[in-house]
This record gives sequence, C-alpha cells and structure tokens, in this order.
Amino acid sequence: MYIHDFICTYKSHSEKTSEDAYRLQYLQAFGLNNWDDTAIEKDSTDLFDKISKNKDMVEIINKIKETKKFKGMLAFLGDDHRDLFKLLFVYDLFDLSHKCFCDILNDGNIREDNKNMLLKNI
Repeated sequence: MYIHDFICTYKSHSEKTSEDAYRLQYLQAFGLNNWDDTAIEKDSTDLFDKISKNKDMVEIINKIKETKKFKGMLAFLGDDHRDLFKLLFVYDLFDLSHKCFCDILNDGNIREDNKNMLLKNI
C-alpha cells in the first residue's frame, strides 16, 4: 500500500545527505525499511491502478511522452502509461509526484498548484 500521509523533504537536506533521504523516503512511501522489488512493483501497480484514470494524472503522463528530458528513457520504455508512471518516482520528480498522488488519494483531484509544479519540472 502506498503511504500518503507524510511530506517529502529530501530536497531540503544538504547535497551530501539528500540522496540518502530520497532513498529513505522512497521506501517510506511503500511502507518498507529495506528494498523489496516485489512489494514496490505490487504497490506501485496498485497505486497506478487507483489514480491512472484521473484526468490530471493522464495529462501528467502524457507530458512525460512529450518532454525531451526523458527522451532516452522513452526509447527504452516505450509509451505504455504504466511504465511511464514509474518515471514519476525519479529523484527530480518524486517529491512533486508524491504531492499529486496524495491529492488524488485524499481528495480525488490534484491541486492546481501541485499539478503545475510537477508539469513544470517534467
């Protein structure tokens, strides 16, 4: 189960510790203390299934297809929305994506400011 009751703060850490904080908060989002491919795959798939029909999430995933930032990854991944969704968990986007995931899970919609900040950074 995706944990959506915490705030991602890893980018507020020093450059020296922010990557470690990212890894810890990534695990925290999946309720894990240690890396578990099977659990992360299952929970990220469950999360995708819950939120992928949201119109704002569709817009966000479509933006990933259009951006040059992920051009190399797109060549590898293709354009399957489930695979593109996984790019929202990269270091640069995870804190912003997490806010959007939380918005959908808590309120059914993404707050406009959160969506715009994520789209701006894709």
